[in-house]
Amino acid sequence: SNNGRLAPIGAVQLEFYRINASGKFFCRQGIDQRRGLKLTEAMELEAEISQTRTLIASCGSGGVVVAEKTFTQSFLIAPDGTLADWEVGEFSALSPARLEQLCLVESDVLMIGTGVSQCFPDAGLTQILAKHGRSAEFMSSRTACTTFNVLALDDRQVMAAIILPL
Repeated sequence: SNNGRLAPIGAVQLEFYRINASGKFFCRQGIDQRRGLKLTEAMELEAEISQTRTLIASCGSGGVVVAEKTFTQSFLIAPDGTLADWEVGEFSALSPARLEQLCLVESDVLMIGTGVSQCFPDAGLTQILAKHGRSAEFMSSRTACTTFNVLALDDRQVMAAIILPL
């Protein structure tokens, strides 16, 4: 559920559950479709919510809802939950200077949602990461939205840069 918030048309609600026996987080959609696991009555599930962490409520072709704000263009989520528009409209526009700005933010994880499909950094971007002694996770933006919530619910400090559209 989205606690009364409207999700963009065609959006997927991101509901997370902790399976008590293992302590692992799973996205409801991910359990059925990506991992091939089935929810059974024998599994004890708890819905995961956070009063202290910014989470992505939904994502789809109409945009991404974060903390009751709908983004239809690329955006950033800082480890402290600060949201900002991001001027990168496609992965090829991610310059070394823009990546360097992200590297300067103190975080456990630097995650780049690369748009509709997963893209990998070229030599120029890789050099910036090496210069700052950082690594970054590059994944499709839809995957980044789900992964962000999993990491945030695990109290990780995540700097996420999400390129839209999904």
